Formats: sequence, structure tokens, C-alpha cells
Amino acid sequence: MVDKDAPKPGKLKYSQQDLRKADLKGKDFYMADLRGADLSGANLSESNLIEADLGEANLQGADFTGANLDGAFLRDANLRGPNLSSVTNISCVDIESAYIDKETQFPKSIRIKWRSDRDYVCMEIHKREKK
Repeated sequence: MVDKDAPKPGKLKYSQQDLRKADLKGKDFYMADLRGADLSGANLSESNLIEADLGEANLQGADFTGANLDGAFLRDANLRGPNLSSVTNISCVDIESAYIDKETQFPKSIRIKWRSDRDYVCMEIHKREKK
């Protein structure tokens, strides 16, 4: 059964909104406009953020447990401090366009080698198949 009242992809607009500490667990933000939103401390666990625009959003301290970030736009997003260790579909390309710090935690498939407080190298670790 299709929910006729459900927002269409790309129709959710939260640009510049104050969503600090909001409980958004499990929400569908597919193609949502979250540019510049303040999501600091928000619960985004298990949320669908596929192709969401999080450009310039403040994501400091947000809970991303089990969130899907496939194709999410993170340019200039503040990713200082959140635990991203259990997110799915995040890559070095995504990370390098955002602001991170040494407190930001990443999935085991991502390794950050810090050269200084601001300069780092991001490496993707791929599992080798056993023969």
C-alpha cells in the first residue's frame, strides 16, 4: 500500500532549520534539502540520508548509528566529533569535502592518517576475499 501523503523524493526542505537535538531516528530523508541546517546533537540513527543535501549543515555530535549516507552531499558540512563508525555508504570523497577532526569516528573501512590538526590523508580499506 502506498502512502499518498508521504512526501515525494526531494520535496523535504529543511534548509537552514534549527533541528538541534531533534529525534529523527529512522526518518526518510531521501534527496532531502538539509543545507545549512543545525543538526548538532540530533538523533539521525537508522535514517535514510541517501542523496540528501547536507552541505554546510552542522552535524557536530549527531548520532548516525546505522544511517545510510549513500550519495549524500557533505560539502562543507561540520562533521567534527560525531561517531560515524556504523554508517553505511560513506567514502573518502564524501569525507574530504566536509570538516572533520580527530574526534570524528569512522567505519572500519575508512582510515584517517593525521599530518597535523587540519591536514590528513583518508584511505579506504577494502576487505580481501579469501581464496
